[in-house]
Amino acid sequence: MPIATDPEARIKFVLSTDKGKEPLPTFIFKNLTARDYSKLADDSDQVGEDPAKCILKMVAVALVGWKNLVGMDGEKIEFSTKAVMELDALLTPFEIKELLDSVMSQGLAVEDKKKFESPSDSGSARSAKAARAKQRVLTRRVKGRK
Repeated sequence: MPIATDPEARIKFVLSTDKGKEPLPTFIFKNLTARDYSKLADDSDQVGEDPAKCILKMVAVALVGWKNLVGMDGEKIEFSTKAVMELDALLTPFEIKELLDSVMSQGLAVEDKKKFESPSDSGSARSAKAARAKQRVLTRRVKGRK
């Protein structure tokens, strides 16, 4: 099943300003399709008049929910498309941009990053070690040491 159609494959995102809070306010994004990215590109051409609203419109393409989000009155805010478009009354411009960056990057989860960081079976780890050793030798020669 393509990841964009898998309802279980969601990206949970916490604003940097919310880390450590309890309960943790969390934004939930779907994985974007190529068509979604095209829509984002089209929307980005219209930033001029009201940048915050335009960016929220772009965030709304991927935002499918949130948990533990409360308003200035301390009341829980229920997720809706209308509520997404009103986030500019709750979030700072930096936080709105952080949400957009999260949508646009949709990077790998920490667990996936660890998988990609594991040593390769192709032998490139050995060649990387050899290259570093050669660099150390060349550096010593340039500095006049042997």
